[in-house]
Amino acid sequence: MLYPDSPIKDLGEDYLQQEKFVNRLKSVITDYNSQDSLTIQLRGEWGSGKSSVLNMLKNSLEEDSEKGPLVMYFNPWNFSTKNELIKSFFKELSVIFKENMGDEEFSKLNDYLNLIMSSVVSLTPLFGADSFFSIIANIFSNILIWISKRSVDEKNLVDVKNKLNSLLIKNNRKIVVMVDDIDRLTNIEIEQVFQLTKSIADFPNMIYILAYDEKYAITALENNGIHQPKEYIKKINQLQLDIPKTNKLNLKEIFFERISEIFKKNHLNFDYYIIEDIYYSYLTNYFSTIRDINRYLNTLSFYLPLIKERVYINDFLRLTILQVFEYDIYLKIKNNPEMFVESYDFDYLISNHIPSIYYVHEKKAKEFYEELYKLADNEEIVKKILYGLFPKLLYLEQNDKFKFKFNDSEYITDFRIASSRSFNYYFTFNNIDNIILDEEFEHIIHNLSSSTFKETIDDLKRNNNLLSFLDHLHLYNSIFSNKKIQSYINIFLYYGDSFYCDDKTLSYNLQVSLKLSRFISILLYNLEESSYSNFSFNVLKNSLEKSDSLFLVMFIIYYFSAEKDREITIFEDYHYDIEFEEVNILKQIAVKKIIEITKSGNWEKVKNLNYVIYTYNLLIGDEYDDSFSFIISEYSSEENLIKLIKSLLLIENIDENSDLNWEILNKYLDTSYIWIIFKEHKENNSVFYRKNSLLIDQFLLNVFS
Repeated sequence: MLYPDSPIKDLGEDYLQQEKFVNRLKSVITDYNSQDSLTIQLRGEWGSGKSSVLNMLKNSLEEDSEKGPLVMYFNPWNFSTKNELIKSFFKELSVIFKENMGDEEFSKLNDYLNLIMSSVVSLTPLFGADSFFSIIANIFSNILIWISKRSVDEKNLVDVKNKLNSLLIKNNRKIVVMVDDIDRLTNIEIEQVFQLTKSIADFPNMIYILAYDEKYAITALENNGIHQPKEYIKKINQLQLDIPKTNKLNLKEIFFERISEIFKKNHLNFDYYIIEDIYYSYLTNYFSTIRDINRYLNTLSFYLPLIKERVYINDFLRLTILQVFEYDIYLKIKNNPEMFVESYDFDYLISNHIPSIYYVHEKKAKEFYEELYKLADNEEIVKKILYGLFPKLLYLEQNDKFKFKFNDSEYITDFRIASSRSFNYYFTFNNIDNIILDEEFEHIIHNLSSSTFKETIDDLKRNNNLLSFLDHLHLYNSIFSNKKIQSYINIFLYYGDSFYCDDKTLSYNLQVSLKLSRFISILLYNLEESSYSNFSFNVLKNSLEKSDSLFLVMFIIYYFSAEKDREITIFEDYHYDIEFEEVNILKQIAVKKIIEITKSGNWEKVKNLNYVIYTYNLLIGDEYDDSFSFIISEYSSEENLIKLIKSLLLIENIDENSDLNWEILNKYLDTSYIWIIFKEHKENNSVFYRKNSLLIDQFLLNVFS
């Protein structure tokens, strides 16, 4: 059910009750007794009803066709070139003459009209092809040729026009010319129409009604070099009228009548009071014309049948407001889901347990929201809509700290957009690149194996579908058998590094880790329900031990450790409840893995190394034998220590001009211990020092014991 944007034809369709205005305008025209040309300006923005007023006026005037004025409706937008515009105008005018005058009069009038029409067939280059004056030049040129051939005694354009004027005065029949869509023309064409009515075709008994948005005309005239364009327009028009402002009550009646039809067609419950709240809270700020209503309802009508079973209708109604009237905001939401539905309690997790990462995340988030609101045409209404859709943004408005903690169980049940489970459905049929449809997901998951896993994940990352895939995992966890569950936990942890994107931020990769952790937690819960005691934990323990992803291993161990301290669990009914003793076992896995990497020195292969070390320190604390500093001093060779420093500084080589973040070493390493080692090597001018002198010198200069 779509509503066309075509103007109404007659007073019987007058939804906006403009009949009084039309009738008054008709009276002005019919009561005009002067034979001088008259130009009436009909001002109004796009969609304000200018074309509808002209249609109603035309039909009303034509009802009195025997005694009333003749009516010519001209739309210059239908003609592609300036030559065609003027030529077509006179062609249509000649039709009026032919149909309403005697043969002799028409023949004479048509001779003059043909003269003017022929003058615009080809333009002389005297004033340039785009200049209006080239048309005037052609008129004079062609008149001289025509006069010489026809032996007519008129010697100039004035004489020709005077003869035409006298015939029109003798005929004594008003001709009303309605010119619509002037504001859709090019700059030159807009000026051309004004010149047409004021100079070339300002014949007696002619009444022009020019309908356009004045601000566009002013801009066009300014671009054409016309000084004081407002005064220019005043000189052209003897009467300037504004389209009556639309009555808000009329708009409301039209809106409610049409939206109730849409709901009925889609078999949806129409709650008048909810729709009324949305209307007065948001829509009245964007509805100025019927065209605005139609744009909104047409968009709603198109998408509703496609997604009505998967979304919360009230959320979708508000989101569609942004799609239609605040499209830049809509795109920001669509392309940045993590900033609006950020993985349930991701903010709470990092703000309470990973402050250094939280600081960066908070800073970027605040910058994002500041830029977001600058895009709004109506910032106040946009904020109201966003606060209603996304609790996270309302929280940030009311609190200084970015420590958002959100239980979205109700939002999940109702398919609210603030739930990451449902978010993507709101954009499924809107050309969003990073959404996986259910059918695609089912195909991927049923064909997933250890041999195809890495290639599949790489494809998902390449197509920006990874987060959507991980969200689907939560939705479809119940379809996996125990055998599949064990297989998926093993594969996901073993190939954990495949999930991370080097070109994405740490915040993004942490979200990936959080989604994976929750998915594994749900799988373990399902596995525990149908297995013997400790079976689920043993599956987790074995998979972590085999995993090559130190980043994911640390995150998952920290995730389960942090869950024990939290006041609330998002998945209260579907969350694996780990014991304190089991957490300690997982921590020992972390210790072993740090020792292994320290001995091998393969630090460059560790994803997000600074996070890994920071999380390890949170897990283990200052226990001497297991602390990171102790492990480094006990198990790391000096060459491996250099590799660790380079990996933390994110460099392969160093030069004298390197600008490096040396502070990061103080956060994660016992720099006083390292400083002593490096100082000793430098004093002894050892082989190790000569090989790494640039790095050691820079370290000693910038890091203090």
